This record gives sequence, C-alpha cells and structure tokens, in this order.
Amino acid sequence: MEKKVLKLYCDGCGEQNKNNIVHTIMYFLSIHQCPIKEIIITFPVQGHSFLPADRVFGRLEKLFWEKTTMITKKEYYELFKAVGNSLDTERHQKYLYTSKED
Repeated sequence: MEKKVLKLYCDGCGEQNKNNIVHTIMYFLSIHQCPIKEIIITFPVQGHSFLPADRVFGRLEKLFWEKTTMITKKEYYELFKAVGNSLDTERHQKYLYTSKED
C-alpha cells in the first residue's frame, strides 16, 4: 500500500486542549503501522481571521450549511473549487511529523 501525506490546518494555538487531542492522534498514527508517511500540521499566524484564507473558510462554511448531505469526494471538491483557495505558506507555522520508519 502506498504511503500518503496527511496535511492538517488547526485553528488555534498549539497549547490549546483541542489541539492536544489532534497531536495525540497524530502521534498514535506515527508510531503504529498505517498508510500515512508524513503528517504536516499548520497553525495559522495570530490574527489570521483577517487573512484571505479565513474568508475562504467562511464561504465554505456557508456552502456546507446549504447542503443537506455530501457523500462523495467529488461533492467536496466542487465546493472547494467554487470558493477558490488562498495560502500564504511564508506566514504559517508548520509542524512536521514523520513515521517511525524514516
């Protein structure tokens, strides 16, 4: 089975309890056999709610509420395409998790 990269964006600082749960799950995935080779977690910069990326999430959330069900990946991709994208990688703090095998 081909190993994949999992990219996550957490809204909030790394010390918040909600992110501790995410970190615990990522650690569990990294030490056990699973098809994920790398886990990359990105925390937006302080004040990110004024960045274009937050406006994209706002538009996505509005579209999600209009849908009663979404079953296929294609449905999600269509919504993502409808709102566009915005990513300023220079202004984001990234954490890289790798599997034990590396």
